[in-house]
Amino acid sequence: MMKKAFLSITCASILVGCTSADVLRHPGDVAKTSKYAPQNEKKADNNIGVMRYLNEGASFVREARREDAYKKMFNICDGKYEILAETSSETSPMILTTETNIGFMSQTVSSSYRYIHFKCV
Repeated sequence: MMKKAFLSITCASILVGCTSADVLRHPGDVAKTSKYAPQNEKKADNNIGVMRYLNEGASFVREARREDAYKKMFNICDGKYEILAETSSETSPMILTTETNIGFMSQTVSSSYRYIHFKCV
C-alpha cells in the first residue's frame, strides 16, 4: 500500500514538472537583505527575469514547454519582453533504487533544463 502511494505521488510530480515552465525570478524583483546588514549594503534591483523549463523528451513536448515559457513571459510583461540570454544546465545525478520481484534495481538519473533570461520592455 505504501509503495503504491509513493509511486502515485512520484508519477504525479513528474507529470506536473513535464508540462510547464517555472518562473525562477520575476523582472524587477528586489533581492532581500538581512535586517542585520550594514548601512552601505544595498538591495540588488534589476529588471532581468529568469524562466526555466525541462529540456527533455519528445520534440513536441519540449516545444510545448518552451511555448508555456513564452506565454508566461508574455503575461508577466504585458506582452512586451526581450530574451537576453539562454543557457542550459544539468542537475546533479541522483540514484533511484526500486524493488522488483527478483531484488533491487538502481539507476542514475539527471535532468536537463533550459534557462531563459528576459526583461520587460
